[in-house]
Amino acid sequence: MRGRRPKPFELTSEAERILRRIANNGARPFVSVVRARILLARAAGERVKNIARRFGVDESVVWRATNGFERYGFKSLEPKSMPSEFAVPATLQVFVDRPNPVPSDDDLHEIDVQGIDWG
Repeated sequence: MRGRRPKPFELTSEAERILRRIANNGARPFVSVVRARILLARAAGERVKNIARRFGVDESVVWRATNGFERYGFKSLEPKSMPSEFAVPATLQVFVDRPNPVPSDDDLHEIDVQGIDWG
């Protein structure tokens, strides 16, 4: 084996139980499920290279998932937020469809989109 031996990654029985629930939960975000499975594989002693190959990710993803969990715990499993230019705004401006070909200010309305389920 080349390079230095990686430090062992160990989980408490409670953390392992929670990670197993997350890893088998189809309702969770996909990235959370994959990160949980990566952590479980690392805790089982699987090599980083093999884990990366199995999940189709770069080795750095495996290292970041491991280091993130050691630093931030379960919070590290959640997806990172989208850049602000792609985020859904709090309100949308829409035109009311009318026969008039040129919209006026009366045709412009704001819709509150905070409570809309986009999923």
